[in-house]
Amino acid sequence: MHYFGKSLKKGQSGELRFHQQYPILTRLNGRSHDFTHPTLGTIELKSDFYAPPKNFFIELRVASAKGDKPGGPFQALNNGTDWFVYQFMATKEQYWFNTKELCAWLELFKDKFPQRAVHNPGCVGFGLLIPINVLQSVAYANPIDSTTQS
Repeated sequence: MHYFGKSLKKGQSGELRFHQQYPILTRLNGRSHDFTHPTLGTIELKSDFYAPPKNFFIELRVASAKGDKPGGPFQALNNGTDWFVYQFMATKEQYWFNTKELCAWLELFKDKFPQRAVHNPGCVGFGLLIPINVLQSVAYANPIDSTTQS
């Protein structure tokens, strides 16, 4: 059993580290987006603590007694988020995805990867295990560089 509250605290530590790394960002309440950047727009951050990292776990949807809702980048897309950033905390690797492009890619290739269920009290998250070397081809170089830090 996975406990969302525990996971949320870990995710918040990832957000703190990300914000310390990029102080130009404005941290938001996390309901629609996690951060905003003055020129890049909005950012949703996923922090993964698995070590050593081998796969991305990309959540597709969350099912509960209240019904299904989109998860991960699909929720970010519904919220109008510009960037979906996936960071592996153990290795400090970050992968920047254009949210629309990532969701389009996932729609095309989602049947090619194993789906996993993550059970939480009250809901179940369903997602894909995608090898890093496969999905990194869709990622962008980090758009926050030294010129945007000042």
